[in-house]
Amino acid sequence: MASLIGEGPGQYLLFWEARASFDGLKAAFDQELRPTDPIERMWADEIVDLEWDLHRMRRTRRTVVENALVERLTQRVVMMNAVIGSLRPVSDYSAHSADAGIELASIKHQARKCVLGDPAGHQYIGDRLGVLKMEDELQFVQAEQTEVLASLEYSIHATSRLRDAVLARLYGRRNLIADNRAVSGQIR
Repeated sequence: MASLIGEGPGQYLLFWEARASFDGLKAAFDQELRPTDPIERMWADEIVDLEWDLHRMRRTRRTVVENALVERLTQRVVMMNAVIGSLRPVSDYSAHSADAGIELASIKHQARKCVLGDPAGHQYIGDRLGVLKMEDELQFVQAEQTEVLASLEYSIHATSRLRDAVLARLYGRRNLIADNRAVSGQIR
């Protein structure tokens, strides 16, 4: 059953999001829900869109934490280098200092590799910081990003509840239709 309005589910995909992944999610929900009429199709499409939004919000939450960890590790390495005199402090970097910019970009690149689980990046950052406990860094970042993460958690929770309510509506309607058919069959 085709969408009734516009492009249907997936019309709000962001340009970099994989259409094939969305279509796979939609196919899985369609197979499970098997919408039988326009109302069920509308609800099934809404459930798919809400589920996609949940995946997007969770990816956003992960990205916020990863980016904050990269910044934290980069700042710590730069500050450690400044203390031992091998690199100027971050405040001394300017747009006019190409070498410092390249060095800062290199540190940030290694910090990103570390955060994404690359052993070489972890080794690079660990060598410069001495002891590197990612759990401690994560706790710091989560405390620093409390407002953003709390807002995302609230949105995730609200969207989950909305998805579940639409799903309950769909199944409730099916049960009501089945009950009405059973009653009308008894009357005959």
